[in-house]
Amino acid sequence: MLSIRLVFRDPALRAAGLIMILQGAIVCSFGPYFSTLAVNTFGFGDRGYAVLLALSSVIAVTSSVVAGIRADQTANRRQVTLAAVVALGLGMLLMTVVPGPWVFALVAAALFPLGSVTFGQVFALARLAATRHPLTERDGIMAVVRALFALPFVVVLPLWAVAFRQSVDVTMIFPVSLVMSAGMLLVVLRLWPRDGATAWEDRPSGLSFRAALAEMGHPPVALRVLALGR
Repeated sequence: MLSIRLVFRDPALRAAGLIMILQGAIVCSFGPYFSTLAVNTFGFGDRGYAVLLALSSVIAVTSSVVAGIRADQTANRRQVTLAAVVALGLGMLLMTVVPGPWVFALVAAALFPLGSVTFGQVFALARLAATRHPLTERDGIMAVVRALFALPFVVVLPLWAVAFRQSVDVTMIFPVSLVMSAGMLLVVLRLWPRDGATAWEDRPSGLSFRAALAEMGHPPVALRVLALGR
């Protein structure tokens, strides 16, 4: 219980928690219906869906690695997160205003995966902010942040099921997700500590891009990355 109180009392941890809830809600709104939208709504068929899914996976992994290295190099985590949230919000806006097959392809294969960069940066924020709290509470704090991402899967998915049973069009996930991505942007702008003005030390890594990639190639690190990706 103390870990939960710490997350919601600490402004930086509260920002991390709120973003996790909103991002979880967007992911569980779009993810389960990705195939239906691609195959049935926008007519890409099974092969087209497979291509979009492959591109989405490659871009999500690549952008997360590149953004993570860049954030470590510069310690500009807020800027990196802002860019990711703007990409996500732009995708939801395009699908709300000008929905169509090629717009969907752009959003599904590129803009939505770019938005996933937020996930790693929020965990980095939570980990750094947790260092100001007792060592015995840090694991609990991180567990609470992880749980907040999963919470919408319990709440939001059943609500969508009820909505679709009432004949709501599946594309309604995009305007709803646009509102939630706007909420993410507001949280980052208002609550995320400004780069260089954090209450904890966050120094640039000093590693070149090549050196950072090489570091990720070390077996213990590579195994952890693979485990997280499964």
